[in-house]
Amino acid sequence: MPSAPPSRGPRVRVPGPALAAGVLGVVAAAALALVLLAVLGLARWGEDAVASWLIGLLLVPPLQVVAAVVLLCRRGWLPLALTSVPGVLLSGYLLLSSVPAGDIHLASPVFGCVVLPVPVLVLTLLPATRVWAARARA
Repeated sequence: MPSAPPSRGPRVRVPGPALAAGVLGVVAAAALALVLLAVLGLARWGEDAVASWLIGLLLVPPLQVVAAVVLLCRRGWLPLALTSVPGVLLSGYLLLSSVPAGDIHLASPVFGCVVLPVPVLVLTLLPATRVWAARARA
C-alpha cells in the first residue's frame, strides 16, 4: 500500500492586496530606478543641485524590491511601506513641479514613478495585508 506524501502544512492563500502590493512594489522600484538614472545622467554635476540629493535615492529601488519579497514571504509589511514613502514624496514633488508649468504629459517611466508608489503604500497599509503578514509570526 503506497503511503501518502508528507504534508508541508496548511497552504496559505495570499490575499489580493498583499499580492498586488508586492508585484506593484517591484514595478514601482524599476520605474523609480529608471527615472533616477535618467535624471542623474542628464544632470550637470557642477551646476545642478538636484543631482546631489538624488544620489541618496539610488538606494531605494533595491531596498524596495527586497521589501516586496519580504512581504510576499510573509516576513513583514513595514519594510515595503517605509521604502515606498520616498517614491510617494518624489511623486508629489514631480506633480507639484509639473502642474504650474503646464507640463502634465509625462513619459511612461516618469508616469510610473508618479503613479505607482501611492497604490503600493495604500495596498501595504490595508488591514488585509497587515493581518496576513502579521499572522505568520503569531
